[in-house]
Parts: sequence; structure tokens; C-alpha cells
Amino acid sequence: MGESNALNVAKSMGFDERIIERAALWVNQLTPDKQQEQKGLLYRSLIEERDRLESQAMEAASLHSDIMNIYNEINNESQDLDGREAALKGKETHEIQQEARTVKNEIQTIVQQFESQLISASADEINPLLKKAESAIASIVEAHQPSKESLVREIGQNLYTPRVGEHVYVKAFGNKLATVVEEPGDDDTILVQYGKIRVHVERRSIRPIPPDASSGAAHLKTQVKRIRSLRDLGSLLEKTAISRIRMALCCRHPKTKHCRLAWPESGGCFPPAQHGH
Repeated sequence: MGESNALNVAKSMGFDERIIERAALWVNQLTPDKQQEQKGLLYRSLIEERDRLESQAMEAASLHSDIMNIYNEINNESQDLDGREAALKGKETHEIQQEARTVKNEIQTIVQQFESQLISASADEINPLLKKAESAIASIVEAHQPSKESLVREIGQNLYTPRVGEHVYVKAFGNKLATVVEEPGDDDTILVQYGKIRVHVERRSIRPIPPDASSGAAHLKTQVKRIRSLRDLGSLLEKTAISRIRMALCCRHPKTKHCRLAWPESGGCFPPAQHGH
């Protein structure tokens, strides 16, 4: 009430109207009710600012966690590369050996059948039996040898097929590292994750993390060498089996019925069949 009287006195004394109006505005704002309202507005503003800063801090912590996870995954992948390479070579060698054993067992069955039939075969039956055995052996070898088409297809597929969980460089992300989430689909796109972003990208727009600059060529060379090894081994087994069949014909002669069939160990030799001479 006193503030209003003071303003009236000032007005009656001829003070500038604009000064009196501004003074009245300040008096109105400084009343207890208005002061409490101003404090409430200021408090709410401070709370909102605190929440905004806390949200930013949580986002920064989440991003830091994602970065550290990616770093740890990359670091783990880079450990013991020599050991993993040796294990891969060992696996390929084991696969070739298994394939060779399968082919050898199948051919050995044909050879033993021929030797068994040869014991009681007449002169007219020998040539048909020989052709049948040679044809069966050739079919077995051919069935286990990769064709040129499969060679091209296998090499093409192995040039680079990303796996789930693998880290790759993505062109769309500025050649940044991302994680493969799904394998390539029918449309030749791959689902990758960069931070919290997941997106499908074209297969040709990604590239692997090579252990060295020559890794791609080395991998291709390994694939070609593996397939050639299978072909050479199949050819060697076929020649060895045909030689044994023809030697069995020689052993059928009375003068050589006690001959023994010897095979080079490198050719995956077959044990002589027991005919009970």
C-alpha cells in the first residue's frame, strides 16, 4: 500500500510518466506472490537444464561403451593370427585327406571285385570285366573332382563372403568399421550395424580387414592349390588302380601266379586281395 502512495506522490510532483510506469512495474514484480512465482520458474528452468545435461552424459557413456566394445572385438580378432592361419590350413589338409580316403576306398572296392571275378572268368569275359572296372574307377574319380565351373564358383564365393559378427569397412559410412549382422541375402545386400544404426548396404560397398595387403591373393592361391591337389590326387589314384588291374591280369598267368602286387606308398596303395591260391 505504501508503494502505491509513493507513486501517487511522485506523480503529483510531476515526475516523468514513463519513469513512474516502470517503477510501478517493478513494484508489482517484487510483491511476495510474484517473487515466489519467479523462484518457481527459475527452479523449473534449472531442473530442465539438469535433465538435459544428464541425458547428454548418458548418451556419451553409451557411445563410449559401444566404441570400447568394438575396440575389444577388433583387438580379440587380431590376437593369434598365426595360430588361426595354421588351424585353417590344418582343416583344409584334413578335408583333402578325408576326400582321398573316400575315393581310395571306393576304388579299392572296384579293384577287389575285379580281382575276385577274374579268378573264375573265362577268356571271353576278361575284356568286358576290364572295361567295366576301368569305367567304374573313372566315374568315381570324376565324381569327386571339382569341375571348372565349380572351381570358378568356389573361387568367386571365397574372394569375400562376410560372416555374421565380422567387422568390415563400409563405404557408406566413410569407410568406417561396422559389424555384419546378417549374411548376404538374395538381393546381395548385407545388414550391418554402425554404433546403434542398422542398415542394409550393397555387398560390393564393403571390404574386409585384411591381415596384410596380399591376403586376398594368398587366399585365392590357397583355394586354387587345394582344388588342384584334389585333381592330382584323384588322377594318381586312378592310374594306380588301373595299373593294379592290369597287373592282376599278368598274375593270372600260371607262370606268375605267385607274383605280388606292389604299389608306391605315395599313390595311396591298395593292399593285395587275398585269392587263396
